[in-house]
Amino acid sequence: MFSRRTAWPNDPSPFASVVEHARARDAIVFDLTTSNPTQVGLRYEPGFYRELFDERNAEYVPEPLGLTSAREAITLYYRERDVVVRPEHVLVTASTSEAYLLLLDVLCDSGDAVLVPRPGYPLFDHIAALAGVELLHYPLQFVSGAWQLDLDAIARTVQRERVRAIVVVAPNNPTGSCLDHRTLNALMRTCETRELALVVDQVFADYPLRDDPERVTHVGGALACPTFVLSGLSKIAALPQLKLSWIVAHGPNANIQQAMQRLEVVADTFLSTSTLAQLALPYVLERAPDMQARIRARLHTNMQTLHELTRASALQVPDVDAGWTVLLRLPAVRELDDAAWAQLLLLQDGVLVQPGYLYDLSGTFVVLSLLTEPHRFVAGVTAIRQRVTSLL
Repeated sequence: MFSRRTAWPNDPSPFASVVEHARARDAIVFDLTTSNPTQVGLRYEPGFYRELFDERNAEYVPEPLGLTSAREAITLYYRERDVVVRPEHVLVTASTSEAYLLLLDVLCDSGDAVLVPRPGYPLFDHIAALAGVELLHYPLQFVSGAWQLDLDAIARTVQRERVRAIVVVAPNNPTGSCLDHRTLNALMRTCETRELALVVDQVFADYPLRDDPERVTHVGGALACPTFVLSGLSKIAALPQLKLSWIVAHGPNANIQQAMQRLEVVADTFLSTSTLAQLALPYVLERAPDMQARIRARLHTNMQTLHELTRASALQVPDVDAGWTVLLRLPAVRELDDAAWAQLLLLQDGVLVQPGYLYDLSGTFVVLSLLTEPHRFVAGVTAIRQRVTSLL
């Protein structure tokens, strides 16, 4: 009596079962996986939250694309980053996940396909299943200690029938890799030639970890193909609980006008974004830079710690351009893969990391959150180094 597309397996993975058991026994001493800023001490002063409430919330005025004040606040956010955005080209959503689903509804028919990166955050499978869309993966190549989009693989894959869009996550989660201008231009040419849309998820764009003049910080401007940029308050303002994200459309005017008309109809079907969050948006974006500065300071502190603690060791830290996560490559000893390493570190040392296979990584990569409180990060990475040294 239920749909096949929602027949997802419910049994926890072997590693998830180990983690659940460890939590029940309070055996996790150093949790290096938490990416929720509200759980690692990154909160605003109490007065900030009281100001979120506005007496205008007493009135409900539904606007499918989002309240004008909210869309204008988003255009100001981009203007401060030298990107021109028109309010009528902005759609306010309740989450980035919802933004993806709305775009798939507008760009694809059932059975069409989109390209998504591998490795990547485990988000797309369920969304694509709900939309009836096939996922085709293109690889990020690990070359000389850094991650790069495989443009040749993308060019080959888009030749398949019914491909409608390319999704790029930049900064990528978990690799922390970004787009450079050469790669973005190549993607634009591919999309223009094949009449595809480009979807760029930039939720971590405000958190660079090193300077690079070739990096594309924020995608926008006069673009050659229909391009949809995603972001939201979960990362920009460290406020996942406000549930507000957005889509910004760029590209040829005729394509974008039609896209926004269709998105408006789909959004009007749900009207999911709360009035409270939209009315608070200008206030939140005005105060977000202070929180971003605190987060960037923590990210840089933990990155410096990681480099110092792994120097002259068997641990390898790939280059990271931006974002809240970092990969750590453990040595291939005693036939330990990423899952075995993660389980060993948890059971023997009380250190919780994410095995790379959760992100479609192969080999011995584990994933660490740079949001971790610095004292826990130091202790956890030290325990990892000691465990690795003991096995060599």
